[in-house]
Amino acid sequence: MMVTTTTLSKTCFIAAPAGANLGVLRAMLEERGLRVLVPSDLEVGVDWASEIQKQLGQADLVIGVITADRSSPWVLFELGQASALGRRIVLIASPKAEPIPFALHQFLVLKTEIDNADAIGFALDQVLSAPTNSKRERSSPPKALIRLGNKADEFIERLDRELAAKHWRSIEGLVADALRDSGADLVVASPNGDLGADIAVWSDVLEPFVGNPLLVEVKGAVKGKTDVSRAMWQLAEYVGASGSRWGVLLYGVGPEFDEEIFVASPPNILVLSIRSLLERLRQQAFPELIRDLRNRRVHGVR
Repeated sequence: MMVTTTTLSKTCFIAAPAGANLGVLRAMLEERGLRVLVPSDLEVGVDWASEIQKQLGQADLVIGVITADRSSPWVLFELGQASALGRRIVLIASPKAEPIPFALHQFLVLKTEIDNADAIGFALDQVLSAPTNSKRERSSPPKALIRLGNKADEFIERLDRELAAKHWRSIEGLVADALRDSGADLVVASPNGDLGADIAVWSDVLEPFVGNPLLVEVKGAVKGKTDVSRAMWQLAEYVGASGSRWGVLLYGVGPEFDEEIFVASPPNILVLSIRSLLERLRQQAFPELIRDLRNRRVHGVR
């Protein structure tokens, strides 16, 4: 039996690929008294990133949608923000879609099409009646830690080519590829370089140290320490606004690492040149590297 109410006391944010048919899902939510928020409903001209963060902050429930015929990195970015904000999350995935990334297994996953009213209605009834602080155990072991080894040389050669050509967006892709190959559970590159962070990284190993997702900003070139400090503060503002805990600033061309760079800089931002990152990933998995950098930042130890 469907539960209806005239008072919309709860809010649900839907993260779905553009063009996905959300009619049935909207109806199921509204019948249960939830006000529905969907990014595609935003008015033209609004500050998209700020409004999304505002809506996620208001949401009692967040539903992510993965379909077989449409994909969108926005969905993963929005789910990452929702997770950082501690929101209750349900993932609806088409049985015909690609395998769900391991880092999303922590959420309640409903394998069905988004027009299956019976399955969606049943799942919503269970979710809405469950205790707010209930947690779902992971069903798979953590991903093994991996070092780049000699593959680091390939990435460094690629970095040199992209820097020489000033292909800044290609450098972001290079960094994302290196992180995927060095032990991160899930790496999502932003489809828009103006969001305040270029890459979001999830890692079970890093969860106790820096939380999930870890936000990464990639700069092709910075002129000096002042530019590095300014970029760190900008990233810190976005980390705070998104609900995440830590961020990493990586740059291709700029000053050598210097402890002075950290002076008067935000305490939850790490900074490293991309070349140094690749060299260290030769011997360390990415989660190990970030854990060590974080410990050095917080405790003053290597």
